[in-house]
Amino acid sequence: YNARPFSKQLASAVKISDSQVKVIKKVLAKVCTQCDLRHAEVLYPAPTGMVVTKASWSAGPPEEDFHARSTEFMFPMQVGIPGRVWMHRHMEWHPDVSSLPAHKYLRKEIATDARLKGCVAVPFEPQVDDVDGSGTSHILVFIFYTDRVLAGGDDVDAVVSAFEAAKIEIVGMHQDPNISSTELDAVSESEEVEEESAKEVEVLSSILKVACMECNFPYAE
Repeated sequence: YNARPFSKQLASAVKISDSQVKVIKKVLAKVCTQCDLRHAEVLYPAPTGMVVTKASWSAGPPEEDFHARSTEFMFPMQVGIPGRVWMHRHMEWHPDVSSLPAHKYLRKEIATDARLKGCVAVPFEPQVDDVDGSGTSHILVFIFYTDRVLAGGDDVDAVVSAFEAAKIEIVGMHQDPNISSTELDAVSESEEVEEESAKEVEVLSSILKVACMECNFPYAE
């Protein structure tokens, strides 16, 4: 482990078509506008965790920069809010991610730069047909950010309710016969073979990263 963000090695494995990104961005914009939010993003499963996709919505340049820098990160299961929501399949929120130590919120520095504070993370599990016609789950994690401290209660409920009302458009996207189901595959067969060898390395790197951040070590191997 070196004291820098995770490699983008797995980010290129994420495949969401332009038509799907357009639908998802419309949903993100609707929720953010309704709830006065500053940024929203969607994370998608790679072989060893969640990576940030190109489907996002930003209120301005600072939030756009946050999204661009977020593509440097990967979130294994139980590491960070995206990893926990992905693993446990339930909503999670935090009043102010910028107040967390870096080993608990890996993107603390870039969130602080973008003035992002409260966040609400919601899992979404559409069912799509794979090539042979069976149902395949693709867990998406939607995260919504505000520039104020969230008090919980009504603030969080409003975001969740807005998303629940808007996500019907995403469900319709997956049921559209004009969209190929293979477009949702996170990794192609050939990529899976190549990335399997890197899987253990990525998991070990995440362990070393947490240990270094907790003990303030710059390097581990």
